[in-house]
Amino acid sequence: MTALFVDKIPREDLERIRLFRYVSLDSIMGLVESCSLRTLQEGEILIQPGRTNTEVYLILSGKVRIHLETMDSDPITVLGVGESVGEMSVLDGKQTSAYAVANEICQLLVMDEDILWSLVHSSHAAACNLLLILTCRLRNTDHVMARNSHLDEVYQLYGSVDALTGIHNRHWIDNALDRLCTRCDKGGIPLTVFMIDIDHFKNLNDHYGHLYGDRILHSVARLLSGHLRPSEPIGRYGGDEFVIVIPHIDESEADWIAERLCQSMREAPPLTLEGRDLPNPTISVGVATKETGQTARELLEAADQALYRAKSKGRDQASR
Repeated sequence: MTALFVDKIPREDLERIRLFRYVSLDSIMGLVESCSLRTLQEGEILIQPGRTNTEVYLILSGKVRIHLETMDSDPITVLGVGESVGEMSVLDGKQTSAYAVANEICQLLVMDEDILWSLVHSSHAAACNLLLILTCRLRNTDHVMARNSHLDEVYQLYGSVDALTGIHNRHWIDNALDRLCTRCDKGGIPLTVFMIDIDHFKNLNDHYGHLYGDRILHSVARLLSGHLRPSEPIGRYGGDEFVIVIPHIDESEADWIAERLCQSMREAPPLTLEGRDLPNPTISVGVATKETGQTARELLEAADQALYRAKSKGRDQASR
C-alpha cells in the first residue's frame, strides 16, 4: 500500500466513484488525501471470510468478483470501476462473510473507517450515496440484512477526521483533551493548548471567493501540521480555528513553538488558484498552559482569551 498523492489520480477517476456522486471533491479533499492507494494483481484476495475489516475499497480501475462460500463457487457479482468493497463489514463491525478477489489488475482507493464516518458526517450527499449502496447490497444478498440490524446506532458515530483539511476534527480534540487533562493531572505533567485563528479570514473569503477560502483552510492545516511531531495533535476546531495540544513542554518552549508557527505562515509560498498566485494569510495564536485542577473546557477558554489578546494587539503574533 502506498501513500496517496491526489494530483496523480485523474479527477475524472475520483468523480466516477459512486460514494462521491454529487459530492464536491474540493470540499472533501482533506479526507481523500488521508486515503491510500492499493494495487491488486489478478487473482489476489482482497477480503476473505471470518476476518476483521476496517477499510472500504473504492475501485479506480479493474474488477473485483465476490464469492460467498468458496473461491471455486460462482461469483455472486462482479464489481467494477466506481463501486466499493468492504463497506458492510465496516458498518456492522462484524467479521467478513465473503471472498473479494481481483478479477484482473485493479487499483483501489483505500478509506479507513474513521475517514468513512467523517465523510458521512460532513456530506449529506455522501451519506445518501452510502445508503443507496447498502440498499443494492441488501437486495443482492438478503442474508446480509440480519447483519445490519444496528445500522441506526452505527450512524450516530462521528468520524475523527475533518473532511476539508484532513486533520482531526473538534469531536476528536474534545475527547483527546479530556483524556490528556486527566493524565497530566495525575502525573504532574505540563500541558499546553494553542488556539489558532486565521487573520482576516472572512475578508479573504469574501474578496477571493469560497474556493480560495477552502484552499486556505487546507493549506494552513498542512503548513501547521508540517511543523509538528506525530505526538503533537492538531485539529480543526471550527470555521477558521485550529487547536494544537502539546504535553511535556514548559512555558518558554510553548512560546517558542507559537512564534515558530506564526513565522512559518509569514514565510509560506503563495497559493496558486485558477492561474493566479494568491497570498497565504497570517495567523494569531493564543497560548494557555494548564493549571492544576483546570478542566479541559476551562483550558480551552483560557487559550481562546489569549487568542483574543493576540488579535487585539494587531494579529500575526502569539499571546498568553
